[in-house]
Amino acid sequence: MTDINIETRDIVIEKHHYLPPTTWKTYFSFSTDHKVIGIQYLVTSFIFLLVGGIFAMIMRGELLTPQADLVDRTVYNALFTMHGTVMLFGWTFPSLLEFTRVKLYNVLWYKPKRLFGRCGVIL
Repeated sequence: MTDINIETRDIVIEKHHYLPPTTWKTYFSFSTDHKVIGIQYLVTSFIFLLVGGIFAMIMRGELLTPQADLVDRTVYNALFTMHGTVMLFGWTFPSLLEFTRVKLYNVLWYKPKRLFGRCGVIL
């Protein structure tokens, strides 16, 4: 028989600890945490809400008097179009998507027994 000497070494397993962000600049930088990404979605959509609101205030300022005082006709038409585009694709769709995702995540993952416990479904 052959004598085989097997040396055991200490195996070091690196644990990657996620450090929570400390400042707003690190919080809104690149992240893989789903909660941070969701908050980034909502903050970005609220910024688009403010931009669309500024467009709406300029349009209403133009409609305050019958004359074209504030902006030109072509600028008004561009503001009208950009207001609709920003409010739909920058505010409404991302915010509804994110609110729906957060609500479904909370309902389906954190409270499944409350939903299915009474029905006799075993999870």
